[in-house]
Amino acid sequence: IMYAGGKQETEYTVPQGVTTVALPGFREASHLIKINFTGTVETIQGGALLSDSLESIVLGPSVESCESGVGLMMHNFREVIVDKENPVYCSVDGVLYSKDMSTIYWYPYAKSGETYTVPESVHVVDDAFSENQNLREIVFEGRITLTSSGAFTRLGSGIPGGARIVFEGGVDPDGFHQDAFFYATPAL
Repeated sequence: IMYAGGKQETEYTVPQGVTTVALPGFREASHLIKINFTGTVETIQGGALLSDSLESIVLGPSVESCESGVGLMMHNFREVIVDKENPVYCSVDGVLYSKDMSTIYWYPYAKSGETYTVPESVHVVDDAFSENQNLREIVFEGRITLTSSGAFTRLGSGIPGGARIVFEGGVDPDGFHQDAFFYATPAL
């Protein structure tokens, strides 16, 4: 898919037959507010959704892979909606998790609220909080055993004093990627 950036429509459904959304994808879609991946899409590659107008996406039952970085720098993005029949993902209040709730993949950049508590079942943090400038506090109830390199990249960098991160269940230092806090200003 290479969506034409000048189109005026605000909602788009990816056509049947498309299995992968790759770069450039929707990078220049300046009017789109919602994209439906409800057909045959299996993979959404990292960076393919970069669009400042996008607020919501719907993942159908066929979506098996949203690569790391899929939602970076989407400043108006508020929610991910996942079809209940999807075997890989689920969403809770617009936040993307693995179906078994052990991994948090994506906390939308413009989701309302300044604090967020990650459920105790979560032990893996993908690029979930990368670039987030709204959250002032994140509480992890469970033990974090693995993070991606972009888990907290630039988190709170625009907030005086940074964002406070609380690891109530502790962390496994061997699973914490050395770049997880790249350019972030966390208060641990």
